[in-house]
Amino acid sequence: MSTANLDLFPLNAFADAADRVFFQANQITGLATWFFRAREGIMGPYETRATAEQRLMEFKAFCQRAGITGNRPLSGAASNPPGKPE
Repeated sequence: MSTANLDLFPLNAFADAADRVFFQANQITGLATWFFRAREGIMGPYETRATAEQRLMEFKAFCQRAGITGNRPLSGAASNPPGKPE
């Protein structure tokens, strides 16, 4: 995964702040390229929305496995790992 250079891909009107997956037109080719937003940055580009959504799910799973919370509070059993006082 790479972090996009936002100078090359200016945010367009279709990128809703509530939507983590969005597209921007590549200024050189004119083609739509897909990205996803995470607290860690903007990731992409990807050729299709489906690919960007899949990569987002993979990124979230990776962060959960690696214990990367992005300053989010832990929930459920993960907030009380074995051996840690309750």
